[in-house]
Amino acid sequence: MILLSKVLQALKLSVAVQFGEWPFWQARYYDFNVYTEKKRIEKLRYMHRNPVTRSG
Repeated sequence: MILLSKVLQALKLSVAVQFGEWPFWQARYYDFNVYTEKKRIEKLRYMHRNPVTRSG
C-alpha cells in the first residue's frame, strides 16, 4: 500500500530539487478533508480572503 504522505514527500522533494530553492515548501503539511458544503464554502472564503503572496 502506498501512503499519501510518502507520495507527497516524493513530489515535494522532486519539485524542490528541480527549482533549487530552499526551502521551497512550507515547513509543515496540514491536510483537511472537506465533507460538507458548509466547510467547502468556509475554506474557499478563507483562501480568497488570505491570498498567498510571494516572499523575497
